[in-house]
Amino acid sequence: MFLLFSTLTIASPHQDIIIPPPPNRPNKSSSYVPDVTVYGYLPYWSTEVADIDINGLSHIAYFGVELTSSGSIGSTSNWHSVAPTLVSRAHSQDVSVHLCLTSFNDSINNTVLPSPSKRSIAISELVTLIEQYGADGINIDIEGMDSSQRENLVLFIAELAQEVPEIVVATPAVDWSNAYDYEALSQYASLFIMGYDYHWSTSDPGPIGPLYGGSPWSQWSLEHSVNAHLSAAPPERIILGLPLYGRSWPTTNSSIPGTATGAGTTVLMEEANDIADNDGWHYEPVSHTPYILYPNEQIWYQNIESVRERVQFGLDQNLQGVGFWALGYENGVNGFWTMMQEETVFFSEDTNQAPIADAGIDQTVIAGSSVRLDGSFSFDPDLDAISFQWIPSDPEISLLTTDISQPSFLASKIGTQAFELIVSDGNSQNSDSVLITVLEAEAEDEYEDKDSESQKASCQSTPLSSAQALFLLLLTPFISRFSTRKTPFAFFKHYS
Repeated sequence: MFLLFSTLTIASPHQDIIIPPPPNRPNKSSSYVPDVTVYGYLPYWSTEVADIDINGLSHIAYFGVELTSSGSIGSTSNWHSVAPTLVSRAHSQDVSVHLCLTSFNDSINNTVLPSPSKRSIAISELVTLIEQYGADGINIDIEGMDSSQRENLVLFIAELAQEVPEIVVATPAVDWSNAYDYEALSQYASLFIMGYDYHWSTSDPGPIGPLYGGSPWSQWSLEHSVNAHLSAAPPERIILGLPLYGRSWPTTNSSIPGTATGAGTTVLMEEANDIADNDGWHYEPVSHTPYILYPNEQIWYQNIESVRERVQFGLDQNLQGVGFWALGYENGVNGFWTMMQEETVFFSEDTNQAPIADAGIDQTVIAGSSVRLDGSFSFDPDLDAISFQWIPSDPEISLLTTDISQPSFLASKIGTQAFELIVSDGNSQNSDSVLITVLEAEAEDEYEDKDSESQKASCQSTPLSSAQALFLLLLTPFISRFSTRKTPFAFFKHYS
């Protein structure tokens, strides 16, 4: 699309494909929210707004309205018709809605962009159009622009940014005329790379959105386009746009690369994948692109795995996200949005974290005592309800109940016993154990007598001041607790 255009208009990929997609058929997975930008254009001729499944998107750009030579906004009837439903449905799923302004005419661009008054008219009318329905932002798709308007486009976007909180500017895969100042534009807007039509309807056949360049193709590719943008704009301001369509060219023979004998026609993603399932397909290793080959025809298209590879490439560059031209073209491609969920959801809300089991501190008790175990400091990171199960190492020991956080038992057996606590949240579990040492009453008395004599001797050899005695009295409970097997972390968790 970017190599050949007249002095007045260009063949934009956003204008070129006017084939209505098939009726919407459910093919998305359960509801999810992507962790990166997933930006989808919705053409007015595509899937009905009432039927479209918005799940899996972060932004949807309605295409669109047109810039006129006076600066006014034309072709607004479709927007007024769908905006109430579109905005309501999108916002119910946390999806932002942008209105797309298009201009593919040099004469209009060269008239409006240099004029402060006409830029002001355009901005005022755009603001009215989105505020009327509560939309979130504007997408600017001005293509084929002369280099003389480079600074004026930046002025237009800067002025628009003072009125509109979210702006996305569609930028060419290859800026042949050096008309787009990526660095300046990125200060006010995100840049949507139109990463498609590297081979167009009137070119020879080849990959529509090649991931990499090289022989037998040119160097132009998604990698080249992304690098050109990254050389001037930060990655968090760049969205990699990908095609959900292909093209079929009549050719002289089945050689690759081929020679077209006529104009290529658009093939939507679903249609191309159906043909590939029936007739077979090939994979071009340089551009990483699937294609279908006949004696006198070639179809270059995208399948789920080739789109996955391009999504992964964009996210590996730490870009803001990815996007598509256009929503509805993937209808009927089973597994497409499941793939997108796999690639764009990094931390699923459905991922369960195991609970933390804490069986309390070790204890030393006298035979005949009632002992209470303490698992009350166990918890679940997801705040799920947890259940308890205590298991004594000695089966002869009987807990009054085993499924509460603080069960009790009668210490009748001399020695040291372990008690394992298993904590479960219904999906996963964790365990901890505690040691209970039971002493005979006589042994405890002897221990206390010896301890008393030792303390007397210590006191006699080193008389204590009243302040020192008070300090030791306050410290005694903590010293006994520190003498258990628990770490200082466990100690502070229990007693701080």
